[in-house]
Amino acid sequence: MPSSSDAPWSVLRDSSPDGPLITSFPGVAWLYVGAALANKIGAGFVPAARYGALPGKTISVQCSGGYHHDVDSIKELTLREDDLKKGANVLVVDDILGTGHTSAACVELARKLGANVVGAAFILEINQLQGRSLLKSVEDVFSLMQI
Repeated sequence: MPSSSDAPWSVLRDSSPDGPLITSFPGVAWLYVGAALANKIGAGFVPAARYGALPGKTISVQCSGGYHHDVDSIKELTLREDDLKKGANVLVVDDILGTGHTSAACVELARKLGANVVGAAFILEINQLQGRSLLKSVEDVFSLMQI
């Protein structure tokens, strides 16, 4: 088990003046991973969502691929324009790192708003799907388990 200094949220230690932020995607990650982790470490939480699901002005990016081939898979991911300030330090979190498409889209959104993506953290990483390869621009990528 990683020590607290090796924990994925340790990258938030040298945070921006507005405090660290965690962003996560729709589904399990919002409630059980992103919001819970943000609450535990005293960080803000910024939800990403499917196109049309967030109120107010949003920005969006296409989210291609993925291992979900059903009608409900995410095609376009959005963030509210005023949820991330320029220079904010952001940790992208999700329950599973599969193909990496959703995570990469979330990183792109945060950067479009001028945030610093300081890391990405996952509970489970499915190595065969090679999602980590889409996160090469993220310095710290952490997963608790790999299969």
